This record gives sequence, C-alpha cells and structure tokens, in this order.
Amino acid sequence: LKCVSTALRERAGEIAAANERDVARAEEGVLRKRLGLGAGKLAGLQDGLAALRGMEDPLGRVSLARELDDGLELRRVSCPIGVVAVVFEARPEVVVQIA
Repeated sequence: LKCVSTALRERAGEIAAANERDVARAEEGVLRKRLGLGAGKLAGLQDGLAALRGMEDPLGRVSLARELDDGLELRRVSCPIGVVAVVFEARPEVVVQIA
C-alpha cells in the first residue's frame, strides 16, 4: 500500500496527463464526467490508502470461538481468499481502490 501511495504521488503528473487524454477522447455526457481524475480524487485516493495502512491487519484474527463439545471447537478465523471478480466502468479511481 505504501508503494502504491508513493507511485501515485511521484507519478501524479503522468497520471493526470494520461487521464486528460482519455477524457479528451471520451464522448460528451456522463461517461466523460466520470472519467475525470483530478487533484481532488487523487488526494482522496492518497487519504484512503493512508487510512487503510493505519488499520490493523485482519489476517488470522479470530472473530468467533466456542466449544461445541468436549474437544470440538468452532472458530471463525479471517483469511485471504483473493479477488473473485471486479467490474467497473469509467471510474479511474476504482483501480487503486481495487488494488
């Protein structure tokens, strides 16, 4: 997450230039408005990444544990399953949120 944040900051100019080209090629209307990735959205992405970095790592956290019978315990433990599917359209900020 720190690397993503650093790359966004260091390459903000390149990202903005590429986004301007995309917006210029888009047809007028809602799609064109959604494509814009201005300084405000980039700052919001940075804030979101910082908040996520500040969160406790949920990996291995036991959120439920109970004994069902002698020697038989039930536990709910958080574990990664990966990304199953992602669908998004014309919202460049979503790429960072998904990553």
